[in-house]
Amino acid sequence: MRGLRPDLPRIIDNTTGVEMSLKFAALLLLLAAAPYAVAQTTTINFTATTQVGVGQGYRYDLDHGATPSSIQFNLSADTLDVNGLYAIIIDCDEQAAGTTAGNTVGSSTTAGTLAINYTTPLRSGVHSMVVYVLGNSLAAPVSFSGSVWTKSNLLTQTHAQQFPVTSPPGTASALQWLATRSEGFNTDGGFQTTIELDLGPIPQAIPFKVLASSSAGINNIRIVDATGTPTELHTFVGNTSGIAGGVVHLTLPSYSGIVKICVESVGSGSGGSVEWSASFPTGALITNVTDGCPGVPAGASLTPTPASEDDSGGSRCTAAPGGGLWIVLALLALIAVVTVARPFRRPA
Repeated sequence: MRGLRPDLPRIIDNTTGVEMSLKFAALLLLLAAAPYAVAQTTTINFTATTQVGVGQGYRYDLDHGATPSSIQFNLSADTLDVNGLYAIIIDCDEQAAGTTAGNTVGSSTTAGTLAINYTTPLRSGVHSMVVYVLGNSLAAPVSFSGSVWTKSNLLTQTHAQQFPVTSPPGTASALQWLATRSEGFNTDGGFQTTIELDLGPIPQAIPFKVLASSSAGINNIRIVDATGTPTELHTFVGNTSGIAGGVVHLTLPSYSGIVKICVESVGSGSGGSVEWSASFPTGALITNVTDGCPGVPAGASLTPTPASEDDSGGSRCTAAPGGGLWIVLALLALIAVVTVARPFRRPA
């Protein structure tokens, strides 16, 4: 029994004759368990100051592992701003596929803490989550800090972006999940926009979601697979008042590498305004949004592909945070239940 302090309790391995102090054994057990205790919760902090009319966005990869699991994704944000905060958690895959609502929205109206959470469906592998935080009053700069956390040690932040709450023409989100366009024109017959995506080296058929609306003067908005031979995926059809608003969930054929989607607004020649947004899942990263659709004949009839349209979606409207300000179509309109309407304006 040499080598151990006589004042410490001992345990003895009768097989080998090895003995150690109970305190030393307890220490070994704590060290062995430490990685598992840390893995129970992963927290990623954030802090930001946004200027007038600007919000903050983050994108995270959440790895469910090989065994299907449902994970609660939590967000907490603190501010001293007396008007409070507005926050959204978006599940990119659920949002694109339309299997569930795929989001959680929350707001506060005073200084303090805003806390919301979203529970994923049962699934395995890596899935992207997007978070947006902005001041509930967009008329002044706002500072906030907070964190996201899950009971998983496989949560990583991949992108961060500050964004204007109005949607400029032909915009690709730096978070690489969302493409938008908001455009007015006088007498043009319409215009085309190409969304370029990188699907990676392994062929996959990706779902995606499009929401569109317009004023009078827009006959329809076409969604076209422009990767090979142009193929019409869906058309939002307007009337004399334009397109009141609609949301559709579509699926591209199995592709790998760079693919292109054309969104064409077909006008009547009298002018008008059009707005649309398209959101994509984890495996499809937006690399560019440009004017024009090379190889897609403007206004021509194309072979249509059947689509599944959700007529319950895109035209719902509620009050905007901060007193009715338009909160980017790219952000809130895709979430249907919190779409914020604004009047269409013809350009001067």
